[in-house]
Formats: sequence, C-alpha cells, structure tokens
Amino acid sequence: MLFRLFPHLVHHKCDNDHGYTFRRECRSTEIPHLFEHLIIELQAQAQPTEVLRGETQWNWRVDPRGRFYVFVDYENELLALGAIRLAERVIRALDRRDLEEVDTEKELERLREVARLGRELPGVPPPPVRDEPSVEEERTAWSSVPLFSDHG
Repeated sequence: MLFRLFPHLVHHKCDNDHGYTFRRECRSTEIPHLFEHLIIELQAQAQPTEVLRGETQWNWRVDPRGRFYVFVDYENELLALGAIRLAERVIRALDRRDLEEVDTEKELERLREVARLGRELPGVPPPPVRDEPSVEEERTAWSSVPLFSDHG
C-alpha cells in the first residue's frame, strides 16, 4: 500500500544488514524505519532538494524495548515538521488500512505551500549549507530527542 501511495519510494537507497533494496526491506522492517523514509520522501516531493539521508536506531539494552530514534536530514525546518506530522498520519492510516483518511494529493499540496512559506518567512533561517553537520555528525546531539517512539 505504501508503494502505491508513494511510488518514488522504490528508488530509495537503504543500508541494511542483508543488502536488500528498500522495497524488499519493507517486508519485514520496523515501522519507525518506514517513518524515516516517508519523511524524506514527503520532503523531496514538496521541495526540490539535495539528497536527504536518514537513520533509524535502537538499543534495547539501554532504552525500553520498542523505543526507536529516527534521524533525518532537512533543508527547510517548517517543511520537515510538516513532513513528520503527515508521515505520522499516513503510518496510522496504513496501520488501520484506512487510506481514504489521508488525501495525499491535497496534503502534498499543503506541504508545498509550507515549503514555500519556510523559504520566504522572515526570521526563519535559510537552508543549511552542505558543510553543516550531517545525520551522522548530529546523532550525538539529538540522541536524547526521539522523533518517533513506538512502545507497542
């Protein structure tokens, strides 16, 4: 269902233990991993961008079982926040098998407007320059701030 809604996801690269394509990895991956890729895809559809990366981590020896940490690159903070919220709604709708709940075309148009506003609003910092820290470099700084936590 996810690939029918977002066909470009088939082109996502995914580093995983088995070397699977993202489409193959989706058959048995964790929901927060899907969440990560969906946030990246939504941003890419709303605003042309450089390649965005993400990472999903967990360590259940340290954290409660079911806690995941999702990290994603972004160029437009407002767009990233909108993509996170929409990705949450899409994941919930997929889980309930109620995709009619989310009008993806309308929501993507709203994200495009958010992206435009994020580029134009005074006081909103411009997109980071590529020499800013990547997901890898910011992992330590954000390690205590999960974007998505699934204690199911």
